[in-house]
Amino acid sequence: MYLSRICWNSNGWVFPSGEASHLEKDSFVTDHGFGHEEWLLNFTWLLEGYHYGFLQPIGSSFERVTGQTADLLLYAINPNRQRVYVGEIHGCEVLTRAQAKRAFEYYKRQGWLKEMKQQLREIGADLTTLNAPLECFNVRFRPTNFEGYQPLRLAAPDDAINKTSRYRLMAADKKWVQTELRRRKGSTEPPQVRTINRSGHEGVIVDPVEKAMQGELLILLQNKFGKDNVTRETDCVDLTVVNGNLKLLVELKSDSDARMAIRKALGQVLEYAYYNANPNSQNVRLIIIAPGPVTPRVTQYVKLLNENFRIPVSYAVFSSGETLPSVF
Repeated sequence: MYLSRICWNSNGWVFPSGEASHLEKDSFVTDHGFGHEEWLLNFTWLLEGYHYGFLQPIGSSFERVTGQTADLLLYAINPNRQRVYVGEIHGCEVLTRAQAKRAFEYYKRQGWLKEMKQQLREIGADLTTLNAPLECFNVRFRPTNFEGYQPLRLAAPDDAINKTSRYRLMAADKKWVQTELRRRKGSTEPPQVRTINRSGHEGVIVDPVEKAMQGELLILLQNKFGKDNVTRETDCVDLTVVNGNLKLLVELKSDSDARMAIRKALGQVLEYAYYNANPNSQNVRLIIIAPGPVTPRVTQYVKLLNENFRIPVSYAVFSSGETLPSVF
């Protein structure tokens, strides 16, 4: 497994965002106004089931690694100047010159190269570097082999990627990735309540109301279930309660409308509970909490989710200074 830097892109690396050139110094991106990785995750453009892309670290080592296959751990530097892990590509194939040429010609016939250049015009970038196969493509991989991190993982101060600003391949500790990076450890301590940018993301503001709710509920739940049995932000879940063989996953929202809170939270808690589900895992209950009052229609809606779709979800009301909701 190799570490591979990619340029920053707030469009999910589907099309150019125009930001990267303002965040770097003395690089291809600053010279040309974009990075070739801007399309790295545009999975609408496939050739025989493969997505073709470009990675600057591969370009720098192309003659040494052409024709090889490797696992890649992608990272970027966000607008807060933090290094963040973006995700992994398993079985990424470094192209041969012939494969790059074939992809280049296919993109031309499909009109995708023309579309790429138009996207660059829209952000005022340089168009002169998309005219040759190896300027556009040096890797391919199947979309199912990409595993993205949501949210992005903030690098620890002593991580290797904090010691370099260069676009180059570096060996990654695969065991550390498997046992540490892919999981997020929680905390038993209340959070600091202030408006901040979420680690790893630009423009995503942590809601101070939700953080205050999280802190209060954490203490109330720990008083009932024990401090070691209640954590916050374990694998991104707002609050996790372990009660014997039962696990409660709690998602908090600050919405004054219960319907909106459920709409925002339901997909999140379903993913937390079942996306990486272990057949032998504990029984799980999903709990959504917000200040929005329970109305008869909300009650009916949650009952329908329970009975018709067998989703073990509950909704409860909580505001600052109140006692623990009866759902617990």
